[in-house]
Amino acid sequence: MIEDFQTVAIIYKKVKVKQDNYVLIPTEVSRGYIDSNDLFITENKEHCLSPVTSVDILRDESNELVYAYPILIDELEEIHEEKDDTKLMFNYFMTLSKNLVLARVQNGEVTLNVEALKDVGQIKSPSAKEAPSVITKKNELSRLTHIDNFALEQYVKERVFDADDIIEDICTTIAMNYSATNAKEMKTMLSIGPTGSGKTMTYQVIAEYLGVPLTIYDCNSLTSAGYVGKDIEDALREVYLNSERKIDIAQKSILVFDEVDKLAERGSDVKDVTVQQAMLKLLEGFKYRFPIVKNGPEIAFDTSFMTVACLGAFSSIFEQKRHTLGFNAQSVEEVKYNVTDEDLISYGMIRELVGRWKHLFVYKAQTPESLRRILLESKWSPLLMQQERYLRQFNTELIWDDSFIDAYIEEATKSKAGGRSLSKISANTFIKIDREVLRAHNANPNVKKKILVNHETIYDNRKFQV
Repeated sequence: MIEDFQTVAIIYKKVKVKQDNYVLIPTEVSRGYIDSNDLFITENKEHCLSPVTSVDILRDESNELVYAYPILIDELEEIHEEKDDTKLMFNYFMTLSKNLVLARVQNGEVTLNVEALKDVGQIKSPSAKEAPSVITKKNELSRLTHIDNFALEQYVKERVFDADDIIEDICTTIAMNYSATNAKEMKTMLSIGPTGSGKTMTYQVIAEYLGVPLTIYDCNSLTSAGYVGKDIEDALREVYLNSERKIDIAQKSILVFDEVDKLAERGSDVKDVTVQQAMLKLLEGFKYRFPIVKNGPEIAFDTSFMTVACLGAFSSIFEQKRHTLGFNAQSVEEVKYNVTDEDLISYGMIRELVGRWKHLFVYKAQTPESLRRILLESKWSPLLMQQERYLRQFNTELIWDDSFIDAYIEEATKSKAGGRSLSKISANTFIKIDREVLRAHNANPNVKKKILVNHETIYDNRKFQV
């Protein structure tokens, strides 16, 4: 075995919690190599570790450390487009260290579940008892054939607002996709609408609930094979790597092509058309073969049972409808969102591709009222998450008045970025407060503090009371 030290792995400390149940805590990332006995030898020769998947090692109390998630340094470079080893290893560790790995020996094999650290030990409110929990983890795909789509809908509706019909239809489509036994039963989806209307978040929440990998691929970087840029196989490589290099999981994951409207045919540029044509076989279900790294071994990747969705703003369609209808039409808003296949074809999408999208979902722009609901009711509200974190982590109560919320919504409406603007406003508003909270907590963590904010804080983040 050549000691080329081209593999990066995460080193875990195992803690036994009960018989054949262990918690694996990420401790460090190391470069090394894997020998013929599947042992990971670190570059500094400090550790010679067994894989977490070894039943005997997991049960052996004398072996406290194990390794998991090995990946070649070349693959990390491909993913992050970065050559600095230190940055690559740091990014890899930070990504995986956000989770605890829960290991269990069952029927002579090791099964692994992943739990986000932010959820570990979380105290739930009484009302949360009625909310559905995440139903599965990445290594339990068989359970996905029996998705409770009503529970899934409830989970999504607590986080994405004013799109109930769309949420119900997308959840139903995905539940049916996971129960499909024939590739012809699979349905692809296109979601269109303004920035910040909830298109991307809908799939993020669904993937979180189901515990399946979600890959969001930006169509701006796509070109057809033979042109400078990335092609469909690059998207599938990312799916594979997001699925921890487990092909069975990758083939049952969710792939979202974002900004697909950027592929619309424009004049004589044939690249736009050929990329759309390249997407056809993926949406139909196709067996690809490609290497993960240049000149590396090929993998076989079948997209027949992978849930694929496309997203795009298609803004000029709505503008054209508004212009055609005029501002005096009584039902202008309803008619404006009545988008047809012909509208998409006129926009520049090829007819064959439009035909592959079995469902078209049209999101409406966020209103001040819907933004207010997101801010004050959503489980993913950046304001409520900030308030909860201050209290949980820094013993600090965040208090606001109505003027603060009014100013917050006014700024979000001005930005014309929909729900996406709420997080940016929160980050800018609280950065000075974060500094004060950290200072006060470091000085005396046992004293409970209060932070008072009002409309002035939105316009000048230095104006708040402690």
